[in-house]
Amino acid sequence: STFFLLYDSRYLRRETKDYVPKLIAAALIAKEPERYGFARPEPLLPFAYDSLIVPDATGLDVVARLAGTDVATLRELNPQFLRLITPPGARAMIRLPIGTAAPTAAKYAALPANRRVTFKEHVVHAGETLGHIARRYGVAVSDIRSANHNVAPNRLRLNMTLIIPVSPAFDPRAVAATETPVARSRGRAVAHFGAVWHTVRRGESWWSIAERYGVRVGELQEWNDAGPRERLRIGQRIRVRSGRSGAGAQGRRVASVAPARPSTYRVRSGDTLSGISARYDVAEAELRRLNRLALTAPLPAGKVLKLR
Repeated sequence: STFFLLYDSRYLRRETKDYVPKLIAAALIAKEPERYGFARPEPLLPFAYDSLIVPDATGLDVVARLAGTDVATLRELNPQFLRLITPPGARAMIRLPIGTAAPTAAKYAALPANRRVTFKEHVVHAGETLGHIARRYGVAVSDIRSANHNVAPNRLRLNMTLIIPVSPAFDPRAVAATETPVARSRGRAVAHFGAVWHTVRRGESWWSIAERYGVRVGELQEWNDAGPRERLRIGQRIRVRSGRSGAGAQGRRVASVAPARPSTYRVRSGDTLSGISARYDVAEAELRRLNRLALTAPLPAGKVLKLR
C-alpha cells in the first residue's frame, strides 16, 4: 500500500509508523477473524437509551437528580461532557437510562434556568485568595473548601482550577464519585476524569512539556488534536495524560490497563532518564542501579536499558 511505500521515508513520524500497521492488522482480522485464528464474536445488542434535549449549560448532577439516577451512570452514558456540564449557549442531547425521558423532561421544564448549573470552575490568578474568590461568586469560603477536598488557603497555586458551588443543590459527594476536576498541588496540572491538563507557560514547548510528564511529543499532539508544526500559546491548556476510563459503545465502563513493564527499553532521541522513569513507573535511582549509570552519565539514542 501507499503507507508502506512511505514507511521508510522521512515523511512519517515515528508514532504514525507505530500505530498505523496495528490499525491495518485490526481491520484485516475484523473482516476475516477465522482466517487468523480468532472466533467470530457474538453480535452485540443495539445500544439503547432515552434522551433529553437541553437548551443551555446544564449539569449532569442536576439531570441525574431529576432522572432519579446517579452522576456516575450519566457519566458512562455521556462521556463527551468532560466537565459534567453541557456547553453553554448551545442545545445538547443528554442520554438517559431507559424509561426516564418523560418524567425527566417534565421536571426539567419546571426547573428555573438559574438552577440548571450547581457549580462552576475557576482558574486561580496571581494574588487571589480563597476570600477574594468566595466574594466574587457570593459563596462561603467553607463551601469552596468543601467542594475541593478541603483545600487549605496556603495551598492555592497560580492556574489551579477550583470547583465553585453556585447552588445549594450542589452535592460534592456525587460529583467527586465521578472524578470531577481536582486541583493538583503542583498548581500547573489539573486532573479531569483521570486526564491531566497543563497550562502553557512562557518558554515552554511540546518537547519540554513532554519531557516533564514523561510522555512522547507525538502523544501530546495526538491528545490535543494538534499538527506536528502547531505552536503553543502562553496560557493554553493542553492534555498531558490520557483519561483512565471512558465508556464503550454499549455504555460499559472500559478501563485502560497499563501494559506490563517490559524488561528492557531502547533509548530514543530526546529521551531522558526522568521521562523513562515516569513512563514505566520505575524510580530513577533504580534505573541507575540496574544499568550502573553515574549521575552524569549520558543517555545516547540506541542504548538498551534494563527496566527490571
